[in-house]
Amino acid sequence: MFNAAGSTDVILDVVGYTIVRLRGTATSPFGWFTDSGSAASGSQFVGMTPTRILDTAMARRIQDALGPHGSIPLPLGGVAGIPADASAVVANVTVTGTTAGSYLTAWPDGSPQPLASDLNWTAGITVPNLVVVKLGPNGKLDLYNAVGSTDVILDVVGYYH
Repeated sequence: MFNAAGSTDVILDVVGYTIVRLRGTATSPFGWFTDSGSAASGSQFVGMTPTRILDTAMARRIQDALGPHGSIPLPLGGVAGIPADASAVVANVTVTGTTAGSYLTAWPDGSPQPLASDLNWTAGITVPNLVVVKLGPNGKLDLYNAVGSTDVILDVVGYYH
């Protein structure tokens, strides 16, 4: 982290890590992403034309706004050009029509919900954020809203394979 001037509070949510052996004696958490595709260096990133997967405001018949303590299991593996065996997605997630200050968390389906947030907002505003989310073994991710209700938009821009 670097701040050029003044002071600021920083929140860093680690969403994944790899243990790396340093000089054969110590281990240290160190995470990375790569586009090389080699097994030794990570998964291959595949960019795609942004594809809207979820828009609760436009699809009321399919999914209501996400209410307080509400969650949505969202299938992504095998959907809209994302391979069924994709390991993670890169997506722009937007909340809009927010009725209270809250936060949204995205995580792999089938895993415990983490304490970290991916978006934070106050009532009445629209907030987007780019997220990288591992998919569960079933190709799904989960979205959770803590307080009030909000519409959720999710546009996938790529995946890891």
